[in-house]
Amino acid sequence: MAATQRRPRVTSPAITRDPPSSSETTPGAEPSAKPYAYLLRLESDARHCRSLREIYALLANESRKLLRARQAFVFECRDGKCKLVAISNLASLDRSTPLAQWIETTVINLGKDAGLAQTAEFELPAYARDDDPFTRDYPFRHFLWQPMWSPDGKIHAGSVYVRETIWLDADRKIAARLGETFGHSRALLSTAGVFRKTRNRSRVRYWLAALAVAILAGLVPVHMSVLAPVEVVPRNADVVAMPIEGIVQKLLVRPNEAVEAGTPLVQLVDTVQRNRAEVAEREVAVVAARVEKATSLAFSDPRGRQELGIARAELALKLAELKFARDILAQTVIAATQSGIAVFSDPKELEGKPLGIGERLMLLAREGDTELKISLSVADSIVLTPGLPVKAFLDADPLNAATGEISNVDFQVRVDEAQIATYRVTARLNSNAPRLKLGSRGTAQILGERAPLFFYVFRRPLTSLRQWSGL
Repeated sequence: MAATQRRPRVTSPAITRDPPSSSETTPGAEPSAKPYAYLLRLESDARHCRSLREIYALLANESRKLLRARQAFVFECRDGKCKLVAISNLASLDRSTPLAQWIETTVINLGKDAGLAQTAEFELPAYARDDDPFTRDYPFRHFLWQPMWSPDGKIHAGSVYVRETIWLDADRKIAARLGETFGHSRALLSTAGVFRKTRNRSRVRYWLAALAVAILAGLVPVHMSVLAPVEVVPRNADVVAMPIEGIVQKLLVRPNEAVEAGTPLVQLVDTVQRNRAEVAEREVAVVAARVEKATSLAFSDPRGRQELGIARAELALKLAELKFARDILAQTVIAATQSGIAVFSDPKELEGKPLGIGERLMLLAREGDTELKISLSVADSIVLTPGLPVKAFLDADPLNAATGEISNVDFQVRVDEAQIATYRVTARLNSNAPRLKLGSRGTAQILGERAPLFFYVFRRPLTSLRQWSGL
């Protein structure tokens, strides 16, 4: 475990009825009823939850507002190990992301050192891995661990709240109150799903028949299929890059504008290049005068014939330098090499920015030449090979599906903007597919190879079981 810079302050989980925050009261005035009403409403919502998932989502999102926390994490604990089950402001959870693995490691280290039975407050880098980038870059440094109450006295769940300021005593009291309320609701839901053993023989025969039908249905072969986000991107687009080092003065076209071959796209700052070309022209004029003088002397003076050869060589050199300066000056205006659509985001991100040779400015896509880029989550991955059929249901036109087939599957895992580990899958559209607009997004369905229905339904549980058991 990483070395701690600050020992945690462990407080008693006793529940008090003080106001939830000192910011809600003023000297000489009665406490504001707003935080009390919010707390009562939150406790009422917790009692009406119908599943553990609803309880965890409610605790992660609503308690964060009451405690003025920037982010909240909910954990389930079993045999001394805590598993992340909910994060505030996220509808779905992927435990393979770097943030989820980092916060799980931090809570596990807290349990090993100080235990999870009581409320604990600590500040980063305590209990966090020193070699993890989140330990250094995470903006919220103050952590508060609050276990949930349970009737057997064991820790089955808890929550972590983070923010940039220290935790007040009123905040800890509210967190303890929420831990008791949500722990009671969790205990009721955990015991409500226990099935009773039936003694009716007819029911036994009914369930046996249903099991037999399910087994037979599980042997029916079906296509393995997954759903993943998709985006329409250009295919075989030309990259417009910096031909020289310089500063972008202005973009001469708008995003997604159709351009013809030779249309100016980007104007670079040309002060240095223009002055160099003018200096080169002056040097050519000086050397040309020298050649003319040496030519006149060559008829009467032998030395003039020698200087004439040198002067002509200098003139050829200066002409080459002039040509080079003019070529560089001409490259300060970048033009389209072919007709197409200029694909880039915001011109303000490039204007006034110094760039080096080869840095990309935009893409020049051909009209109607598009393909599908699919971001397949690692958790949903199946065996994919080129040629498998794909259907794309775009948000702009959900009734008409664009069909295609897989052309390439990236073997390397990438972390997308939502911090989800994904594989990049590229699909080419069929010839009869409608023309799609660049940048359109939606959902893609990938049809894989055939497999029994049982494997299709229980693929994820079987994968988790094998990973857990190692068999």
